[in-house]
Amino acid sequence: METVALGRTGIEVTTVGIGTGGPSRAGQKHGLALDESVALVRRAVDQGVNLIDTSEIYGTEDIVARVLADVPRDDVIISSKVSPRQEGELRTPAQLAEAFEEALRKLGVDHVDIFHLHAVEVGDYDYARDELAPVLLAAKERGAIRAVGITEPFAADSGHATLQRAVRDDLWDVMMVGFNLIHRTARELIFEPGRAKGIGMLGMFAVRRALGNPDRLRAALSDLDEATRAKIPAQLLADGGIEALIERCGATTLPDLAYRFCREEPGLDATLFGTGSREHLDDNLASFAAPALTPAAIAAIDEAFADVPPMTGN
Repeated sequence: METVALGRTGIEVTTVGIGTGGPSRAGQKHGLALDESVALVRRAVDQGVNLIDTSEIYGTEDIVARVLADVPRDDVIISSKVSPRQEGELRTPAQLAEAFEEALRKLGVDHVDIFHLHAVEVGDYDYARDELAPVLLAAKERGAIRAVGITEPFAADSGHATLQRAVRDDLWDVMMVGFNLIHRTARELIFEPGRAKGIGMLGMFAVRRALGNPDRLRAALSDLDEATRAKIPAQLLADGGIEALIERCGATTLPDLAYRFCREEPGLDATLFGTGSREHLDDNLASFAAPALTPAAIAAIDEAFADVPPMTGN
């Protein structure tokens, strides 16, 4: 599996990472037994994936801990997160420090590679930066964190308001950003200034419901207002139009196209996806092992969706 440098962090990550949140939560939301979820994440590691993402709110830290118990610690890059808020109230620095120690305990480790403040709302950003980030920076100083990160609440902040502020500051080593082939605004707003500072970028929302198959994407495009639909190439809206684009770009499915598109995006170091089955996992890993999309294919995608308003894909 291909690896890249995660910004200036000195951490090498595979270009694909396993997320244990989202709609699936490593299959826990789909009825998998705990042992089955552990085996699923372990299969990704055995296939060469070295990046696993979890969070306090996912309830999957025990799954990651059991995977870590069976592999050398240095073989896996662990990304975890806690929210600046607890039960609706902003955490104090002492409460954040306690939550961080609890995360280490649940994961069964003495350090994490990347630790984020999770889904920071723009109205909480100043407090998160000034009061909470110093707790994580102190943990980094003592070796309990290798890289300090921040994630955006993409479904509610698809304009990247939080990260547009964060990318101007110098304390964040890593950011988790929403990006996909129908929502590319992070290119100019986040990736370009982030690359200039050496900030590592992890992508989320590469494939959600609208990008699961052509019918769902057609339905999402058809729901746009009439004036917007009039700007979209007619062949894209027609039956078979999305399938023709997939074939022209050398992909096999819409998710395959979407993942390979993200993999080739300059400034996006690694893309996370969740999974609830071995078949889905293997299909997605095949996309990240497939040949690169050609520049002509990337241009065709950008042209096809140029007038589609940014959509999260949820």
